[in-house]
Amino acid sequence: MHPTVLAKIEKAGVADFFHILGNNPHIFHPLFDMAMTLWRNSHFDMRQREIIILRIASIRDSKYELYHHNTLAWTAGISQKDVEKITSGDLLEEESDNVLLKTIDALVENKEFDNTEFLEHFNVDQLSYVTAYIGFYIWLDTYTKALDLEIGQKEWKK
Repeated sequence: MHPTVLAKIEKAGVADFFHILGNNPHIFHPLFDMAMTLWRNSHFDMRQREIIILRIASIRDSKYELYHHNTLAWTAGISQKDVEKITSGDLLEEESDNVLLKTIDALVENKEFDNTEFLEHFNVDQLSYVTAYIGFYIWLDTYTKALDLEIGQKEWKK
């Protein structure tokens, strides 16, 4: 693996799939940078970020991401009951959380979307980040499924 790829992986301590993706540095670097941007600068707090990721992963039935983000959701203060609501397509108690969930549902499922309600609770930058999360996690789901990646896998299967 290329030394710049290894340096980024070691510095960030990132998820397993980056080790596999690192075998192709030309796509690794931009996707890694996007992932780190979403993680560090999303204009959402950790709890909201995990709500976003869990909902996208549940709609896509991304077992890989659901596994990783269940633990992160707990760390972010999301109860197991709320994780179950998020992943089953239900709504939560807080209005802004529900606006976020409904927005994700509409965009991931390619339904008609009016951003008026979203912008009553959030801003345009946050809407940009929601769409970036959706694009990234749909790509990640497709990637992990296409390569048949398993939890903990850091090397190509032979």
